[in-house]
Amino acid sequence: MRDVLSKRALYPLMVLVLMASVLAGCQAAPSRSAPASDDWSRGVRAGTACINSRVAMVVDEDGQGVHLLWAAEDEAEQQILRYARLDASGRPIAEGDLGGAGTRPNQPALVVDSGGGLHATWLARDGEIYRLYHALLDASGRPTAEPALISPPDVPAHSHTSISSPDGHIEVFWGAIEGPEPGLYHARIAADGSLVRPSHSLGTVGFDPSAARARDGSLHLVWKGIPDPGRQSINYGVWDAASDAVTGAHRDRGLWRPLPGSPATAPPSASPRDGPACPGPSGAAAARPHR
Repeated sequence: MRDVLSKRALYPLMVLVLMASVLAGCQAAPSRSAPASDDWSRGVRAGTACINSRVAMVVDEDGQGVHLLWAAEDEAEQQILRYARLDASGRPIAEGDLGGAGTRPNQPALVVDSGGGLHATWLARDGEIYRLYHALLDASGRPTAEPALISPPDVPAHSHTSISSPDGHIEVFWGAIEGPEPGLYHARIAADGSLVRPSHSLGTVGFDPSAARARDGSLHLVWKGIPDPGRQSINYGVWDAASDAVTGAHRDRGLWRPLPGSPATAPPSASPRDGPACPGPSGAAAARPHR
């Protein structure tokens, strides 16, 4: 009789344990996207983003962590920057809003310095123009100090890119298509987030730069020139750190041509004012190829 009573007393406990296991399993399983192709796994949903918002991504040196930064919308329908860190399997392990990002922040970029520090740059609106900002982030994606202004107050920032140097510095290249001196600019940031060299003009007309470092340590740049009627030029050069100048510049004038029957004018240059668009968030997911 006692055995029967004991077993009956255990039933509620067994039910509670089973329910807890089911709930834990449900919470541990992240939402996934539909497979993009047979060669890719289903993406783990990391958050929601504004339409036309690019997602900045960088991988830790040891390959065990992935950092993401993108434009999103908060509960007050204000545009913000959203951060997420994923583990090697793609599961979010840290996430939150990037505080102090300013008004309508967009075009985020991430770079890891040689010491493992995580640096973020982005554009944010200040009155009628957009300016370029930088922040050093901690392990949870929070700025370690107030975000610093990189672009001069009178020069509207249009586009930017960043790349790490072997000495621990971050080289920031950005472009302006308006203002008193349109063209490419360069700034240098230390590993601790301080501004080592303020922004200054490289004496080259252009915008939308992209940078890559070769095995020999040389830093290669490519950027767009101010559009000519009917075409968009692409320019290439090598940045010399000693002289802080771009050398060996080469121009390719054949990037863009109008379609038959369309006006023979260059496409309008993308402006931070044109995107991303909030409200109307779109899904953001992370995936990797099958191995």
